[in-house]
Amino acid sequence: MFESTGRAAYPRGLPRHPAEPTVPASDDRFQQLALHADDATEMLERLAERCLAERDWGTLFEARLMQARRRLGLPIDCRLLSDQSAEVRDQLEQAYHAACVEAADGMIAADRLVDAWPYLRAAGEQQRMADALAAVRPTDQTAEELIQLALHEGVNPAVGFRWLLDHYGTCNAVTTLDGLAGYFEPDELRPCAEILVGWMHRELTESVAAHIEREEGQRPVGKFTDWLPTRPWLFEHELSHVDASHLGSTVRLSRLLTEPAIVRLALDLAEYGARLHESQRFPQPPPFEDVYTAHALWLHAALGEQADQAAAYFRGQVDSHPDEYSRPACVEAYVDLLSRIGRESQALGELDELVAADEPLPSGVPTPLELARASGDWPAYDRLVQSRGDAVGYAAGLIARREAP
Repeated sequence: MFESTGRAAYPRGLPRHPAEPTVPASDDRFQQLALHADDATEMLERLAERCLAERDWGTLFEARLMQARRRLGLPIDCRLLSDQSAEVRDQLEQAYHAACVEAADGMIAADRLVDAWPYLRAAGEQQRMADALAAVRPTDQTAEELIQLALHEGVNPAVGFRWLLDHYGTCNAVTTLDGLAGYFEPDELRPCAEILVGWMHRELTESVAAHIEREEGQRPVGKFTDWLPTRPWLFEHELSHVDASHLGSTVRLSRLLTEPAIVRLALDLAEYGARLHESQRFPQPPPFEDVYTAHALWLHAALGEQADQAAAYFRGQVDSHPDEYSRPACVEAYVDLLSRIGRESQALGELDELVAADEPLPSGVPTPLELARASGDWPAYDRLVQSRGDAVGYAAGLIARREAP
């Protein structure tokens, strides 16, 4: 949370000078401080009281740090702590944490969330900021900086992504989420993908319903996918009812989903996309070259449907792409699917068979240890790690199986 113990624990990234106070300081501030020059403790208390009254949170933070140093018998501008005891360093860190939170809470109450974030980040209080962001409604003037904080800095990605859609539209949101995919963990991206799938499904449903109403004089009822088979004219003239590239990106991101109701919405999108003219079906790299057909199989399997068919399809993709560029992605997708449909033991065996001992295992799937824990197939795990000469993995397995309930 803080810098090394060789220096005073000054939170990283905090402004070294106080921010502009909400209420300008009065001219007599310095005179009031000078009255207590002979009693440093009283002087700092008066300074802190005045900062609280004037909501000068940046200066209050600095005053709290001086108070902490004073209580601990340290120089008022102490930075080096290498010669202090561990107890003193711990007490100072606790004081800094409290000062960070106090200053940040004051800024949040004043709708200065961007100013508050460096203090909460230094204090390791990301959830505090995430909760604050969830309670905010951005204006057109504040949206950009709040989206930067919530989404791009990862404080509350789902909230930031919702704001991005609301203020800047689908195109910007899809492009941004694609760009973040390589930086965020799946658990961080998943809520964003859920929001995007719901948004795209509503847009598509409304657009198709409006088209049908124009042609037939009344809006359709029932399930969305039931509207499509008997109305081939919906797809004439290379028509797409939403931007086809956005649709493809949304369906691709749907592999992150785990909530069945949202997976079902994504499956609707994939089944619609499979009916588009080939000019509107933009291919993806293997094993998702036939993007909508492959994803429809994947999503059906994730819902517990057509699991054997999906497993056979993605195993076939591994065999169909032996080249060094496509094969790793095909193996990754296949093993990930097996883990999603509860076939973790088979996934372990396939990793052992399909990935050479001198090649890295896929990174986008559960680890062998996670697969072994889920399946209880420790013999398959042992074979895999031993074939790779992985003594650390073998030791981890010996420990994990004994820790299992």
